[in-house]
Amino acid sequence: MRKYILIALILTVSACVHAQDSASFTMQEISADTIPVDKLSVGVGGGYEFGGLGANVIYYFTKALGVFAGAGYPLTGFGYNAGAKLRIVVDQSAGTFMPYVMVMYGYNATIIVPSFPEKNKIFYGLSVGAGVDYRPGNSKFGYLSATVYLPIRSTAVKDYAENLNYFYGIPYATNRIFPLSLSLGYKFIFLRHKITPVKIELP
Repeated sequence: MRKYILIALILTVSACVHAQDSASFTMQEISADTIPVDKLSVGVGGGYEFGGLGANVIYYFTKALGVFAGAGYPLTGFGYNAGAKLRIVVDQSAGTFMPYVMVMYGYNATIIVPSFPEKNKIFYGLSVGAGVDYRPGNSKFGYLSATVYLPIRSTAVKDYAENLNYFYGIPYATNRIFPLSLSLGYKFIFLRHKITPVKIELP
């Protein structure tokens, strides 16, 4: 009888040790999965998504798809933009470089005449963009975002510049209306998506 009890105790201890090793191995897999991607971030910077020089908030419904809104000062008046962002998430974790594309509606052009500020004007429309999120040093607190935009403008922008020249004698070269635009900002992370543990069967 004692023999059977001793065998049962040995088997029980062995099973506990094996379970502990498995759990430890699973936790190592979670840690190796680096840092979860952000779910809610607040950014500051300059560019369309920040409404000019300003700030924005982005919320990711999934690890890849988010919506954002930004407001700021586009060197005259008040600017805003709102849209959606789709980033490439290779696995459940955040990479050092994460490319993305975005589409938004809001301010996408300004005409500024320093000598006649009353003639300054902001134009609104759609813009599309592509860029990359960069986490220097695999930071847990935030990351840099750099974007190149293609604003989809109506002819109203060039028409207004030409009208300034023709009707008011205010020189404004239409070649100052650039076909592309850039932005740079820093996003502070407030919430993160959870990483689902991946169980690996040991042989």
